[in-house]
Amino acid sequence: MAFGEKNRSKAAERAQGLLPPGVHLRSYVVGRAHARMTSGAGLAVVAFGLVFLVALLFGRIVFPGAVFVLLVFNQVRPPRALVATEQGVTLLSRSIWTGRPAHVLGSFPLSSVTVPRSGSVTLALGAERVTLSQREAHRLIGALGVS
Repeated sequence: MAFGEKNRSKAAERAQGLLPPGVHLRSYVVGRAHARMTSGAGLAVVAFGLVFLVALLFGRIVFPGAVFVLLVFNQVRPPRALVATEQGVTLLSRSIWTGRPAHVLGSFPLSSVTVPRSGSVTLALGAERVTLSQREAHRLIGALGVS
């Protein structure tokens, strides 16, 4: 996912406002949470299924639109942000519409963060598993100073 420096700095400013006072942001990286079935995604799929069946009864076939598919995808694999601080890593949810951080999901000490050097980069942070691109993972490694 391409994330420009201008957008990154705006999102980092917003993330700094969500952090507790006295905690300073070192770096801001983006990723996606691992797949899960949410009630919103299930409801959307069931609703589309009903619309599809009703349309089929009237001799029509309907296909889901791009917005519908994107909304369901964002429900199943929600966007996440990780903020590197002096104390460790803070996990944030991100808005589907703007991509900016919405609220804090949890804070984790440096000892809980192990980042592999190659291959798929998945961090287990509490109950959440976040996948990062190699570029984002290297940015996080540099900010935290972990090996």
